[in-house]
Amino acid sequence: MSAVKTRLLERLDDASSPLLQLIDGKKVRQIAETADASTNLPWFGQLMSGPQLFAYLLQVDYWLRSYKVRLV
Repeated sequence: MSAVKTRLLERLDDASSPLLQLIDGKKVRQIAETADASTNLPWFGQLMSGPQLFAYLLQVDYWLRSYKVRLV
């Protein structure tokens, strides 16, 4: 399992992650746990595959935490 996928799964397990308010955590987990998802999942106009999607979601989580963004 790739490091980025592992880190994303850890974020999905973290109930305090602000990312969970923006995404369907169950669906993202399903994508991450699918064996082929990390190599051929097209997303965002075919510019991102699985690893890029996972890294993007981790960056959004980091940004939300760093700037203490609160969604109401």
